[in-house]
This record gives sequence, structure tokens and C-alpha cells, in this order.
Amino acid sequence: MCAKSVEAAKHIKKLIATNPESASSFKEGVLVGGMLSSELHLSEEDIGLIMSHPSLPSVLPDMVFSFRSLWKPDQTPQGMLYRKGEHVVLLDNANEQYVCQVEQFLCLEVDGKFSKTVKVLKYSSALDEEGNPMSDPYSGGLVIDITTNVQVLIAPVTAILRKAMLYNYNDPLHPGRRTVLDFQRESLPITWGDIQVPFLPQVGDMILIKGDDPDPWLAKVLTVQERTKTAKVWYYMKDVERPSENLYVPYCGTRQAQDVVLWDSILCHSSGEWRGDAWLSDM
Repeated sequence: MCAKSVEAAKHIKKLIATNPESASSFKEGVLVGGMLSSELHLSEEDIGLIMSHPSLPSVLPDMVFSFRSLWKPDQTPQGMLYRKGEHVVLLDNANEQYVCQVEQFLCLEVDGKFSKTVKVLKYSSALDEEGNPMSDPYSGGLVIDITTNVQVLIAPVTAILRKAMLYNYNDPLHPGRRTVLDFQRESLPITWGDIQVPFLPQVGDMILIKGDDPDPWLAKVLTVQERTKTAKVWYYMKDVERPSENLYVPYCGTRQAQDVVLWDSILCHSSGEWRGDAWLSDM
């Protein structure tokens, strides 16, 4: 199903009421653009990508139709237009979500049936020194790399979940890294732990730090560096020897016990009081 413009695509919705057999195709999305001038031959690489996908035809035509845009009618009250060059979150066969850049939309006709697909560049997550996916310390957004381990994929347009935006991660050693702004995700941060405000730490403060976990990290300020706006901290963990009490003791004997954190990642003071060398937290 295709249309010359977004307005024409929206008009199709009125026609669906009298032709329910087309409702499923319409819900998948309407390809937008001129069809007669968009014929192209599939490359051997594209053929391999299509045939490797379990939801796409295994027998392919000689010619396919290429489009720059896809309009999905149900993602917002006014529908959502996806364009070539935009970034999207894509669901793969293993139910994993990946950030991709749209290359083009392809329409395949096999035995009178049409398959709408999207060709994308799939980006991989940037990894930290321990091999874990990185997140931006300020926004909490996933950090990806648009220059390494990039894959080309072709998937049904139904795999497109939502749009995303990328902005520079500002890492001179890794210029290809970008932070993902997943602004259309279903659940947005709404807890107090997601709120960041300016904070000036003092030596001896017990503070809460925003990290990768849903709950903030507890730490004690050891030193403060005003020039770099950082603080050296010692992390505290729940006292496993006294599980019935809300006591926290310093991490010991691990490489992660101490850290240098930016002031902007500090959320607030931790409310509580000292019980010997342990911190009784009100969290």
C-alpha cells in the first residue's frame, strides 16, 4: 500500500472502512512517494539479507520499489512519518531492541502479495572497560558507536517501534560515540532518583549518586576538586551481616570501592545518621 503524499496516505483511512481486507496492510504503514520512478534491482547483499529473515519471502522478484518514507497511522493520533536518514528503535528476531538509521523502504511483490520492508544501519552499544553497555552519566541514555560494528539489516516495517535521536557523546578518544535520546519510549523516568539538580559536595558528606542502576548509589565524599568539579568518593553497600537493619558499610577490597564522580551526577545528601562506622540510611 503506497501513496504520493502523507495527505493521500491519511485519506486511505477513510477508504479502509469500505474495504476491511486492506485494514491489516494499512495498519503496517503506508509507503509514501512516487512508485513508478522508484524501481530498482536488488543487490546480492540485499537478497541475502531478505532471505535470511524468517518473516520475509524466500523467493524474490527481479525488481522492487524503493521509497524514502513510511507513514504509520496508529502510533500517534495524527500518525507518524518515518523518513530516510532518521534514527529508529528496531525490534529484531530475538526480541532485542536496537538503534538504527533508516536507509530506505522497499516494497516487494511476490505472487501478487506485497511485503513492506525497511533497510537500516544497525548500531552497536559502546562498551565500558568491563564489557558492559555504556550509558550517559547525565541523561542516563544508552551510548552507541556509529563507526564500529555497524551492520546492514532488512526487516519488515512492523519491526519499527519508534523514533530516536542521537547527539554527540563528547568523547575525543571515541568520536563515533553518540548518546541515544529515546524520547518516544513507553515509560519515561518519573522517580525522584531521575531528577538532577546542581550540588556542591563537602568532605564527609554522605551523598546519593545517579548510576546505571534504578536506585541511586550511596557514597561518602573523601575529597573535592573545585577546578574539575569532581569529588573522590567511597561507595557504601548494605551490611549483609545485619540484614534486618538499614545499615550501610564501606566497600572493601574491590577495585570499585573508590571513584571520582562529577558534581552533576550527585543527586542530593543521603538522609540518615552514623552508627559507629556504619551509616543508618532513611532510604
